[in-house]
Amino acid sequence: MISIRNYESASNMGSSDDGYSSIEGAIRQSTENPIGYELTLLLDRKVVMGQTLIQRGESLFVRTAEEEIPIYAFKMDNNLQRILKDGYDIWNS
Repeated sequence: MISIRNYESASNMGSSDDGYSSIEGAIRQSTENPIGYELTLLLDRKVVMGQTLIQRGESLFVRTAEEEIPIYAFKMDNNLQRILKDGYDIWNS
């Protein structure tokens, strides 16, 4: 989620003439480096924030704030595809 409101006051304080450069930088930084991925569990449809992929032996897990969950426990959606794409080097080694 991007909160531009937090960066509006910072852009007024900067030396930028147009005030847009700091907002653009904040948007680029928050979209290129996601904090986590909203992933949906298959059984109870609970949404959890996945942080990264972990490989243990032959199994692939998603690390969340509370635990590590097997990859097969999640619904296949765009966010799961993104975390798999970002963790390509982990599961394709």
